[in-house]
Amino acid sequence: MTRPDSSLLSAALALAAGLALASPAEAQSGGGQRSGTKLPHIRAEVRYWSIEWSGDLDADAGGVAGTSLDAHHDLDLDNELHGIEALVTLGDFDAGWIAYQYFRTAARGEFFLQRNLTYRGVNFPQDSRVFSRVDLSYSALTLGQVYGTGQGYFLGVEIGAGEYHWRSRIRAPEVGTGTGTETRHASVDEDPTLPIFGVVLVFGLGEGIRFYGTARGNFFAFRSNDSELIEGYGELRIPFGSWLTVNLGWRYFSLDATFRLNSTDNARVDVFFHGPFIGVEVRI
Repeated sequence: MTRPDSSLLSAALALAAGLALASPAEAQSGGGQRSGTKLPHIRAEVRYWSIEWSGDLDADAGGVAGTSLDAHHDLDLDNELHGIEALVTLGDFDAGWIAYQYFRTAARGEFFLQRNLTYRGVNFPQDSRVFSRVDLSYSALTLGQVYGTGQGYFLGVEIGAGEYHWRSRIRAPEVGTGTGTETRHASVDEDPTLPIFGVVLVFGLGEGIRFYGTARGNFFAFRSNDSELIEGYGELRIPFGSWLTVNLGWRYFSLDATFRLNSTDNARVDVFFHGPFIGVEVRI
């Protein structure tokens, strides 16, 4: 797999740091000051995400189109998943911040096929016992800035870069050949990098409780693929003292991608993940 000469995530980090250093200092009030400048907070959060998902995938080989597969009906992949997400943020959600996030999830299936399938040029006959798995991980580095409206809420924007890693595998360990059995397997493994653009809404609900929501996505991708990624979440941020916050929310993540495997063959993925999450955040 060909990788770019330089990491887009590293470039985004340099851009974010430069913009943050170039930003004017916050108002000189409250604690945590040093030489008249209010220091930004560091926030570390871990989330547990309960996921429902659906998806279709296929992959060509040798110019021959692959079978369009439903992740649940054709491969019996898990319908309900669990995801862990980690976020580290420098700054404040009612001002400006730099944030890094990472999550991953996986689905597995074991199934006797109800029809003949072809994936990445490999034929899997009807009634074959197949083991399948899909893995998705996603990381993003973003720079956000919100602006007060004078009406008790803030509006803002996010820019940055994201990278996802998609891997799908199908394996049939005992396929009859007429003279015995053989193991057949096929996989797709891609990790495109994407520019990220988003909008942010923040408003207070009293007693220090805040609502935070964002929706973001990309309009093009780097490397040899065509990806449309859209993600977003809304959450209630409930503080417990000055350093601990519990976050309750709902999150979605959709990916519609075509990977150009070579000059004649493509692999396609169209998946949608959604569900509630709970997070615990520590502020320093």
